[in-house]
Amino acid sequence: MQDIPTSSIKIPLHSAAAIQCKLKEYIETGDHYLYICDVEEVYADDKEKAVFSLEGYSKIASAKEA
Repeated sequence: MQDIPTSSIKIPLHSAAAIQCKLKEYIETGDHYLYICDVEEVYADDKEKAVFSLEGYSKIASAKEA
């Protein structure tokens, strides 16, 4: 986990981005919940590669490999 000096949240190492939110409300929508939040901070590290799932998660790769 990575510590953020201006926040108490923990971000997993090698994360390309993390969004810190404050929950305003949530709505039950059948078998799911819709979370409505205020974004407080966005953390990003452009040195980390973003990872995407392809073919229904049968392949996970960076954008350059896809």
